[in-house]
Amino acid sequence: MRTDAITPELVKRALEGWQHDRLPPQALFGLRLLPHKDMTPTDLSRDLFRLFRAITFENVQALRRSAGLSSSDETDTPLLAIKADFQVKRARPSRTLKAWSAVYHRYLGPHHLNISDLADAAGYSPRNFRRHVNQGIKLLTHTLRDLERGASSFAVAPGAHIPPPDYHKLYGVEAFVEHLTALLHSPSAPPFISLEGIGGIGKTALAREVAWRLNRQPDWHGVLWISAQSERFTNAGHLDPINNPVRTADDVIAEIARQLSLDEFSGAPSALTFNRVRSALSRRQHLVVLDRVDALADPDLLLSRMAQLAESTRFMLTSRNGLGGCPYVQVVKVPELSLEHSEALLRDALMAAGRTSVLADDPLVAIFDAVGGNPLALKFFAFQLTRLPLTRVLQDLRTAQSEMVANLYAYLYRQSWQSLRPPACALLSKATAQSPALGQDNFRHVGHCSTASLESAVEQLIACSLVKVSGSLQAPQYRLHTLTHTFSQARISEHWQEQDREHDAQVGRH
Repeated sequence: MRTDAITPELVKRALEGWQHDRLPPQALFGLRLLPHKDMTPTDLSRDLFRLFRAITFENVQALRRSAGLSSSDETDTPLLAIKADFQVKRARPSRTLKAWSAVYHRYLGPHHLNISDLADAAGYSPRNFRRHVNQGIKLLTHTLRDLERGASSFAVAPGAHIPPPDYHKLYGVEAFVEHLTALLHSPSAPPFISLEGIGGIGKTALAREVAWRLNRQPDWHGVLWISAQSERFTNAGHLDPINNPVRTADDVIAEIARQLSLDEFSGAPSALTFNRVRSALSRRQHLVVLDRVDALADPDLLLSRMAQLAESTRFMLTSRNGLGGCPYVQVVKVPELSLEHSEALLRDALMAAGRTSVLADDPLVAIFDAVGGNPLALKFFAFQLTRLPLTRVLQDLRTAQSEMVANLYAYLYRQSWQSLRPPACALLSKATAQSPALGQDNFRHVGHCSTASLESAVEQLIACSLVKVSGSLQAPQYRLHTLTHTFSQARISEHWQEQDREHDAQVGRH
């Protein structure tokens, strides 16, 4: 919509129309700030009202804070709020706050009050109060023009935000990549695909491969990549921090806005940013990758907000924890590599590290028995073999005596371990003493707790990707991941528990 066509008179007609249950002027439906796909005039009217209300209320709140007043929510008593807003004595904040407050309570608040009651609360005559309302309409008009002007100029650099690969080649993923690509193209599939599995299993690498392929296809306008990963584990066994990972749903929305080049929304109220992002994503098909959703402060809140953006946009998530409770999320479990693919990856990693000696079958089986088909652990193991003999590396994995192995386990397991309830911790510890392969009957005989507690513990271990499920529906089989079994044998979790107790004691002393 042309910005000069957005006038105070047009905005006022919309506000008065809503008061009388009428649709606003259709000219405003052309705003780029609004999503348009498959929306009726009633839907557009609803979203336009929400946009007006969000702009106005957010400005009222910001000016209240600037004037030293406490913020309020939309259900507060309007007459008391008006009285407080109009008693502010500081010159500029006072005039602007009065104008935003007047238009909000006159047209957009949850309480419908006449002009006389509002004027009495403000201590003004109705005529003078209307002047503040009209000034508020002008401020709203100018804000709409600025936002619409920015909405006309966003651009996305295709693939610019996909991180570069940290691998030479992926093994055993082609069928998965084709499956995920088909799901993301399917109109009948849920809008969210969640790649789930134990840490280091290759979820991020798989998501990156799919993202690069879709980015080269003309029917996808762009790929956005947002990560909550706070640290990176190197092949040398170091934990490198990652700067400024997203932590909250608002962080994710702000990062999407940044990647869409909506720079005018930097620092803007979250409701305005969300509406603008929704509008931008609705016009063309995008893929949004959210890496390590489980590391966010409130994944459920994020998913509920992202669901409102899933009109033309598809989402691919990676998570160590299960997200299958959401009806609009399709879970894809990422399995371990087979022995054949693990051998290929290990040999490739050794070659990359300059070790060209042949790896015999017996050592290969010993390595696979210790770490399974976990790509991150296999690459770490290959690096260790460039400096230490095989027997020493295997011993370190089972005892966690070296700092590098301790870092590996901390990266893969510490967050999950800390989230486990006591029955799940006990079950994992007791299962370690037995075979990693456990049937349903075996689980019932492990530990001394009720059947309900035991079943809950099993569910939590599965949700944290520490146990994988196979077998039939009638007779499911549970098995620890190979590396999880080795980790449990190292008993490093006992060291973590001691560290936590020492930390709690120090906090208590202070």
